[in-house]
Amino acid sequence: MPFRWKDAPASVPTAQTIEALLGRPNESTPVTKKIKTFNELTGPERERNNLVSLGTRCTRIPGDPFGLLTSWAGNVAHPEDARIFDIMDPLFDELLSGKPMKDYRMKAINSLLGLIPTTSFDQIVEELSVQETYKVVKENDQETIVTFKLASSISVRLMQCKDIDKNDESSYGRTTRASLSRAQTVSQLDDPPMTKELTQHIMALLITKDKIDVGRMEVDESVIIDIGPSNTSHTGFRCGGFFYDLKKAAQEKYWYDMSPGERSAARQESGYISNDEQFNANLVIVQINWQSSWDSSAWDPDYFRIYRLDQMAAVNVWELIEEDVFVVVDSNRQVIFANVEHLCQLIWGEQLSEVLVQCFDMWAYFTPLPAPESCRHATDSHIRTIHPELDMSKATAATLPNARMCVAHYGSWASQNDPHGRRIFCTMDTDFLRGGSTAFSQNLFPKFSLAALGKATDMIRCLVKPLDRAYYDEGVEILSSLEDENKITTNEQDFLSLFALGINEYTARHTNKNDISLGLAGLCTFGSYTGRPMLC
Repeated sequence: MPFRWKDAPASVPTAQTIEALLGRPNESTPVTKKIKTFNELTGPERERNNLVSLGTRCTRIPGDPFGLLTSWAGNVAHPEDARIFDIMDPLFDELLSGKPMKDYRMKAINSLLGLIPTTSFDQIVEELSVQETYKVVKENDQETIVTFKLASSISVRLMQCKDIDKNDESSYGRTTRASLSRAQTVSQLDDPPMTKELTQHIMALLITKDKIDVGRMEVDESVIIDIGPSNTSHTGFRCGGFFYDLKKAAQEKYWYDMSPGERSAARQESGYISNDEQFNANLVIVQINWQSSWDSSAWDPDYFRIYRLDQMAAVNVWELIEEDVFVVVDSNRQVIFANVEHLCQLIWGEQLSEVLVQCFDMWAYFTPLPAPESCRHATDSHIRTIHPELDMSKATAATLPNARMCVAHYGSWASQNDPHGRRIFCTMDTDFLRGGSTAFSQNLFPKFSLAALGKATDMIRCLVKPLDRAYYDEGVEILSSLEDENKITTNEQDFLSLFALGINEYTARHTNKNDISLGLAGLCTFGSYTGRPMLC
């Protein structure tokens, strides 16, 4: 995140501070010449908020002469500020010239990962563990869990799920472990899931309370009433429009604004006919515009209930794993999960890791990035109440560049109707097709891909290659067979086809169904996190 000059770490150059970034006049047009720089704002002007509104294009932001918010973006960007070259090129060059450190800890981790697919836990412990640190945490018919220390200081947890077969997708849900987790998670809430009638009841209450004129919104008009950024995800499942947003608001109100007593009363009231004629009229409009897909929790989950359950389960149900290295394998020793804490720092050191964070941060400062489009981001408005620093409407000129929630998809994919990938093409974000002036970012994207995304490729390769060599080799073969115009280059030996660059985004817990069958996904986290102990 761009820092104020007084708060910036020593590693952040002055040119990347808020005062410098927002302090240059924009002489490109007569209109932009009139926009005050941040340093020209008075005290009260610096405290002003409501400068922009998510989903509404804004080209004149007081205190930010180069600032631009497009209607589809989740960040205020600066795509026509030529300083992007002066700032980004040195970051790219430093990342590209950086070499892996010769760290004894990384050498030990590599040895461990190489043994896991073919070696029993007993043999691994005998060969690599520090004396008197080995512990069998659990041993039964379903699972084996052991912990030990590696290279004197690295804590390791290995887990074999004997009741899971990676090649049998249904085996995950059949386990006793999964059944107990589901039961204990659901038990955290005394309230049952919202019914269709209850949701419609609260939607009608919101319309009545806010005196929204919905009389003109008759049958099926919700299909053409789109509010804010596009909500059409790559999956093709549409989620948007006035009544969709109203349904989300009803779910948020029920799970987060109502007390247990109020929720109980609402459930009872939803089963009776009201004496309020205006409420009844609004309820009819809601029922007319109710989409059939909303009847199915599979097609349209209540993400606010899921989010609340996950928050509670994270504290009361799910075990917090604190070891530095955690690897889970199935009954055949095929890896199904692997995590190494501070992997970036272990490979390249603290300094280069900080440069990588600055690179992503400055890319998001200059480049317009899409607001999250998927239905899985339905709780974004609630996340902004938990983290008001991400709410654009509450941001001042100094905090607006950091009030961002966005996700860009760089790389290649196939259409929804092509699960076997017969026709692969670059994503809209890769080709910068969303509109607006992005020539500077387009020019720099190949270097961004090599320098920043390339480091993510290296990190994920560090885990995947030794743990599942066949999967890695298959990825290399697939990528090498694609035409250059249908992929991005991040490395000398690419094996990943798609990167989702998420900035402060929250996505609901889910299982992707349309990705590579039985494939692995890599997750690299950078920067600081302020959400513990709550999931966010």
